[in-house]
Amino acid sequence: MMQINLTYLCKAIGNLSGMPVRLYEGTTQVFAHSVVPLPRDPMTPYLSQIERITEHVGYFVTPRLLCYGVLNSGTTRLVIGPTAQVLPSDQSLRELAFQADVPPGETEQFLEGIKAIVPMPLESLLRMLCAVNHVLNGEELELRDIAIHEAEQLQIKASVERRRTEHKYDNTPEPLPHNTLSIEEALMGMVRRGDTAALRQWIGQAPPVRGGVLAGDQLRQLKNTFIVTATLVSRAAIRGGLNAEDAFTLSDGYIRQAELLSDQAALTNLQYNMVL
Repeated sequence: MMQINLTYLCKAIGNLSGMPVRLYEGTTQVFAHSVVPLPRDPMTPYLSQIERITEHVGYFVTPRLLCYGVLNSGTTRLVIGPTAQVLPSDQSLRELAFQADVPPGETEQFLEGIKAIVPMPLESLLRMLCAVNHVLNGEELELRDIAIHEAEQLQIKASVERRRTEHKYDNTPEPLPHNTLSIEEALMGMVRRGDTAALRQWIGQAPPVRGGVLAGDQLRQLKNTFIVTATLVSRAAIRGGLNAEDAFTLSDGYIRQAELLSDQAALTNLQYNMVL
């Protein structure tokens, strides 16, 4: 196999992804490349945690939900990131700037640099790491090899079974059965047909909904229900002929609006407007 120019590889990854890339030999950084100007490396506060990642492909998610991808090949390490599908707030980024020892006069430049990094879901970052890992280590890894941990799956399964057993024998009254399926089918049929007249009439005499408990408080319950409804409505609208990108954009926008609300009546009205 031909010799790999790691500096060239880092530049290519950085230019294609829009994320900072660092190259290490052992614990010594020998090269760094970033297409966005950053007065300090935002990875600095998490260097020790990232250094502990020894798998060929790994990742680290900071408390602010910024993601870093890690590739190890012998004594060589590549660290890519940060990125996130949704960036933290400005206040949170200012706190990160303080942790990274960014001089006060360069804080705004640091924030602008972070905001200019291409947003990417963790799953997409991991898929990119798998491709680069194939070049460096010759392995054909899949997403499940990195993100799905068998030990954790066993713990989750045991926890679910334990809760089921406890519920069965602790004499807790059985909840009323869900009745949402028939209501969803009726509602989505109206959306699919674009039948606003039938929808208005149906809303006036809609049966009470017995759905599942999706959160620990009423406001979060309403918002989670709103998100589920937005997902169902957008798919029904697509099946009825609405352009998919328009439907997804509308759904995302309504969900963002809902997250800003703290009043039940306002959420109910927004949900009605969304469906209509």
